[in-house]
Amino acid sequence: MTLKQLYNNGLRKLESGGVADARFEVWVLIEEIFGVNRADVIADILPAADTALADRFFDCCSRRAEGMPLQYIIGHWEFMGLDFQVDSSVLIPRQDTETLVEYITENYSGRLDILDMCCGSGCIGLSLKHLLPESRVVLCDISRDALETAYRNAQALNLDVTLKQCDLTNGYKEYFGENEFDIIVSNPPYIKSSDMQSLQRELAYEPRIALDGGPDGMKYYSWLISDWKGALRPGAQMILESGFDTQNDIYLMFLECEYGDVLKRRDANGTVRLVAAKKGLGK
Repeated sequence: MTLKQLYNNGLRKLESGGVADARFEVWVLIEEIFGVNRADVIADILPAADTALADRFFDCCSRRAEGMPLQYIIGHWEFMGLDFQVDSSVLIPRQDTETLVEYITENYSGRLDILDMCCGSGCIGLSLKHLLPESRVVLCDISRDALETAYRNAQALNLDVTLKQCDLTNGYKEYFGENEFDIIVSNPPYIKSSDMQSLQRELAYEPRIALDGGPDGMKYYSWLISDWKGALRPGAQMILESGFDTQNDIYLMFLECEYGDVLKRRDANGTVRLVAAKKGLGK
């Protein structure tokens, strides 16, 4: 069977499984497994596919048609131009989350002390270390498996960061000192518990611990904004990814906890993606 025939069969498989962007995803699998370019496949000038690789391709197509995310199938995904290893222990890096990294690199330079809380794959913190190499970056997560994935990514990208297992609900004093960081950045769980059962099927493969934000989606924001304020230096900033239905609550929570310069920022699609605020001087 030629690669063009494999492509057509794979496309039909994904379309029958309801994959929205089936054409793009079949190309990703073709390029990942066979290491060829699209022009040669379309021109149908390549020799018949190796049987073992063809079997692997069809297996990948079957798993994708059943709902497994493409990123978990191929085992990696791009974020901020870097290649991150991913598996079911971590959330898949998403382009929307790049908004947090872009905001920080546009507004900061030089040496900073940065904490990436709920780091998952490490995509935020490691991207910041790559773009702000003089900085000290600490990656924290409650999940040991997630930290192992973040460690592998740090090794693969040759980035020197600190990884620490932390339960943010314990507060900062168990892990860090007073006034230790210039930036705390986080993409915490923020989906309402009642919405977990109605998520698109791909999200069922991602770790629940990284998605479920409690009854109102604000469970972890509350701890971050109130109990981790002391880890920020005066004038330092907390930068949090927000869901479409949590942005206003985050904004108000910052004000209630006496942060200043509270702001929102939209992603490339025009959706508010982050809410940030600064710890008051002397507080």
